[in-house]
Amino acid sequence: MKGIIIGTIFCLLVCLSEIGSVLLANGSPLAHFYSTSAAVIFLFLIVVFLKRFFNKEELVIVYIMMIIACSIVSWGLILNLISFIGGIYYFGTPSSEWEKLIYPHLPKFLFIRDMNVINHFYEGLPKGTKIEWSLWFKVLTLWFSFIFPFYLLCIFLVIILRKQWIERERLSFPLTELPIKMINEKSFIKDKLMWFGFFIPFLIYGLKGLNTISPSFPSPNIFPSIPIMRGVIRLPFFFHFEMIGVAFLMPKDVLFSVWFFSLFYILLTGFLKLTGITTGPSVIPSDPSTIEISFLSFGALLTYSISSLYIATRGYLNFLNIKNVKNEILIKKHLSIFILLFVYIVSYLRIMGIGLLPGVYFLIISILIYTGITRIIGQTGLAYFSTPMVTFLPPLYTFGSKFIGEKGITNLCISYAWQSDIRTTVMASTANGFKIGNEFNVDNKKLLFSIIISIFISYFFSSYLVIKLCYKYGGINLLTWPFSSIQSYIAKNIISAIKEPIKFNKTFGVWTLSGIFVMTFLIIMKNRFLWWPLSPVGFCLGLPLTVYCNWFSVFCAWIAKSLILKYGGVKVYNKAKYFFLGLILGAFITGGIWNIIGYFTKTTIRFFVR
Repeated sequence: MKGIIIGTIFCLLVCLSEIGSVLLANGSPLAHFYSTSAAVIFLFLIVVFLKRFFNKEELVIVYIMMIIACSIVSWGLILNLISFIGGIYYFGTPSSEWEKLIYPHLPKFLFIRDMNVINHFYEGLPKGTKIEWSLWFKVLTLWFSFIFPFYLLCIFLVIILRKQWIERERLSFPLTELPIKMINEKSFIKDKLMWFGFFIPFLIYGLKGLNTISPSFPSPNIFPSIPIMRGVIRLPFFFHFEMIGVAFLMPKDVLFSVWFFSLFYILLTGFLKLTGITTGPSVIPSDPSTIEISFLSFGALLTYSISSLYIATRGYLNFLNIKNVKNEILIKKHLSIFILLFVYIVSYLRIMGIGLLPGVYFLIISILIYTGITRIIGQTGLAYFSTPMVTFLPPLYTFGSKFIGEKGITNLCISYAWQSDIRTTVMASTANGFKIGNEFNVDNKKLLFSIIISIFISYFFSSYLVIKLCYKYGGINLLTWPFSSIQSYIAKNIISAIKEPIKFNKTFGVWTLSGIFVMTFLIIMKNRFLWWPLSPVGFCLGLPLTVYCNWFSVFCAWIAKSLILKYGGVKVYNKAKYFFLGLILGAFITGGIWNIIGYFTKTTIRFFVR
């Protein structure tokens, strides 16, 4: 219980630090991505100053609660959701056609429609006026009654997949290595090689921060890029030290596969744009790749997910085939939970106006995308990653606009606000959490309880913070994308699908099937031939901005790891890990420090991908 109480306190601190960093300091995000840097920073502070007051199990629970908070507090959910709840009615104008084509189809119980409340949210609260907390609480609770079961479904899948991924396949889970070292090794904080790695980003990011405040300070260009293929695309050579550190911990074949396929997608994007083969603009969040590459990597991701689920399910059923009363009770319990959650979510989608068949299909696609992303994070530890395909597009391209209907289209597209612009997920954080828990033999029931508590606290407290700041400063004056742009992006997709009905597109079908075919080939080759150098995981990443910006950092890590293993062997490699863990820790700590400096100097200072 002590761990959960302290974990609750640190969940609140994670929410405060991230909302402050993003909305007030406008600096480097600390919880945007799978790196969950806010959790790492606070764990470091606990280990340095408070470790004697905790045992290892309590530290594990505190850390897991923090990484769950990181997956909710900003781009994982809250920033998009809160701004969309208020903004969809704020930005509508007579010429935009929102009132005619969108508003009649929105579920009224999920939105705030009082224009005084909305105007005050975006323009600031007049003196003597109070925030309508009861209205906000009602709407947020209704959203939570839908989102929380979806999170539970994801957590339930992790519980089923845990044994296969952690114990049988032994996925590396690179993002767990730093917290495991900090919790388990007393000597880690005193390691000289770790501190040497720490001070490299501390110094270089520090010079960049000083240069931002005063251009007279020299600053190395760590984010260069060059135009290629007649300038239709740029090839970035970005140094993200935290990404170099995490990438070094990947298995070598995975490491090679990630940068190889990233470079392949960059060149393919340039070729499609240069030749004019592409048929449409990029799909957020898969930018800068073309829509064809989105569908290609989507097909690969589906194959990757289905393959993972098939292998895990087969192992799970083999385990349950051991006939005894306990296993029979377990399988009945698991099946009952899964079916109940699935039916509940589909029923909620029906209430929102999405038909039964598109709703079931949408939920299955969502599960596959989330499962694929979670395994990608478990296998690669990519600090920065986002889905190559938004979840509302596959149903539209499969069934077509007319079959789904205007109400169905509207409510599929608004899923973008709570599910599609995902740069971190509860499912991936849960998987990392169970991996750490497994290392320290923490009871799974305790972990599950702490995760659920963290979801509740993070959802409502971070919502409170965002709403409070918007009424104080005016949402229109805060972060541009969630508070000024996301509403127009979603509305544009809705109106486009209604006015220019989408039909099944053979071109996109071919690209998706091509992704499925190539991914199947890669999986077969990797499973049958030990000499095959390419891990399938790299192909399903696609080219979202996060991968585009980090391919070179991964390449640098691959060069370093290859040379160390070749000339130093495993012993030197294990020692070198501390240097690269220092790069991660140094980057995160430096980002946090400069967020504070940026807040007080009123300067925008950023180092991480945003």
